[in-house]
Amino acid sequence: MNGKLCLFLILIFGLVLIGCTSKEERKVVSQTQTPPLQTEQKQVYDKADKIEYKELKPENIHFSQVGEIKEPLWIRYWISWEDVEKEKGKYDFTFVDGIVRDFEHRNTLILITVMPFASWDQDACHGEEYYSEMPFPFGMERLKVGKPCNMQAYREFLKKLVERYDGDGIDDMPALKYPIKYWEIMNEPGMQGKDPSGLKFFVGTSQEYLEILKVSYETIKETDSEAKVLMAGMAGMQQQFVKFWDR
Repeated sequence: MNGKLCLFLILIFGLVLIGCTSKEERKVVSQTQTPPLQTEQKQVYDKADKIEYKELKPENIHFSQVGEIKEPLWIRYWISWEDVEKEKGKYDFTFVDGIVRDFEHRNTLILITVMPFASWDQDACHGEEYYSEMPFPFGMERLKVGKPCNMQAYREFLKKLVERYDGDGIDDMPALKYPIKYWEIMNEPGMQGKDPSGLKFFVGTSQEYLEILKVSYETIKETDSEAKVLMAGMAGMQQQFVKFWDR
């Protein structure tokens, strides 16, 4: 009995000592118990640690420079219709080609999130209430974000976009290294500027999004049968998002 009592007292004493350690001491203990990073990972984190917050601007550093390692990784990147077809019928892949080459240089595979918005198309049937400040990787873009007014024009754009990067040797980007096989259709369409964040990725109904998704799926698969098409993610389980996806 005495032995058990002694053991109990020792345990209590130990817990008291742990509780008395400062936050700094506990932090040190935690750090010493963390397994050392692999050399390549450490280089990545060291590079990131040297970047000051004020330097995190497109003209100073590209995100992919922080995550550069030797083996292929994945990144999700937004491409808007506007990036390729600023004027109806005039396709220019200069910007997107540059993005793809940049990530290929770093052996990074791309999942493209297609944002089906072009100013000239949106202006044809949508008013001022459709405008949104969209947080694209290189800064904010002011775009209307309704369902495409001309779905056939959207289909033609998407067909050319997929054909450019599918790696089948037909109308491909010159010297394409990694074919793009994964396409997500929009980003969190349930976010329509009504929650505290104010973010607006789409103005429309769930049925309108479903139509965009259906047309996109058919177009992508017709162009590249090997491609995978992803629906947009749900922003959260808040009531307004649940209602959007329940309809």
